[in-house]
Amino acid sequence: MKEIVEKMITYIKELPVGAELSIREVFDELYLSQGYRWVCRNAGDGWMCSKDDGATYLLREEDFFQVQEEVEDSLEKAGVMLDYSKWDGMCVGMPYYVTFVRR
Repeated sequence: MKEIVEKMITYIKELPVGAELSIREVFDELYLSQGYRWVCRNAGDGWMCSKDDGATYLLREEDFFQVQEEVEDSLEKAGVMLDYSKWDGMCVGMPYYVTFVRR
């Protein structure tokens, strides 16, 4: 997971100020182009990003909570702000699908 987080941090740092996307979109930009896709083998396993139809996986959807926390903490320390203020006071769903503006 460390490598995923580091790639996402680098990607976000390179975004122009004002770019708007979500943590999930960043991940998808980095990995879907490499042949990974989201699969759900069964309800117990949930969704996972895999190159081999779920026999092995790179990341499970539930891992995004940890990924988001680590990415946001590292970027904050580096002085990069992810602005979610457009969603203040709203109930909008899973946090990793909520768009931010790179500041």
